[in-house]
Amino acid sequence: MRRKIFLSNFIFIFLCFFAFVSCKAQINNSDYFKKKYFGFCFGTNYTFIKIIENKNFEKDSVIDVVNKPNLGIKIGIPINFKITRRVNICVFPSLSFSTSNLNYYISKHNNINTIKVYTDFNSIENSVLLKYNSVRTNNINTYFLFGLKPEYFFTSSGKFYIKEEDSIIDSYTMPFKKFDISYELGVGINLFAQNNIQSFELIFSSGLFNIAVKDDSEFTQIFDYNYLKIITLAYIFNK
Repeated sequence: MRRKIFLSNFIFIFLCFFAFVSCKAQINNSDYFKKKYFGFCFGTNYTFIKIIENKNFEKDSVIDVVNKPNLGIKIGIPINFKITRRVNICVFPSLSFSTSNLNYYISKHNNINTIKVYTDFNSIENSVLLKYNSVRTNNINTYFLFGLKPEYFFTSSGKFYIKEEDSIIDSYTMPFKKFDISYELGVGINLFAQNNIQSFELIFSSGLFNIAVKDDSEFTQIFDYNYLKIITLAYIFNK
């Protein structure tokens, strides 16, 4: 986990340095928004699972569950269509690899033990966003964006492992639904180099559908609803 955080931070620092070095003092790309332009995105995301507990659940061994968000990555190819000088529509197909932990507190023999369920939400996404651009100042402008993001999870499950002597045994797999739609809100900044536009975005997305699936275990019976909340910091190279 620490290696993943270090690597992601190193990549972002390098990309920030590269973007600012590319943005020189003279005015670049005076006709800066084409009718259509493409980009490549690399981003890191932080995934939360909003938990709404089942009020009718009789707590026996499982007495509580807490979400611990984790770091993931996102890559994609945003396609921007110019509507007016200030307004763009962005179609943003991407792959997202998100993780988050669910920590279950278990009562056993008058002791409280913790079981960590490691969840994976790996998805194919296609955001449709409306972008409103501010007035450009020299080689910089900012923008606001909002829209919807349908996503299909080709992996959406949680697992925990128990250790018996020297072997590790996969003891339980928690199911989640395979489809969700999120609304997205965000802000960004464009840096205009001589032959390209480099952007940084901060986006908050919130799932609209309940992704919880109940089975016979206490691990899912404790839930009424699960919603995904994701914060993404992205670098985009536009050409």
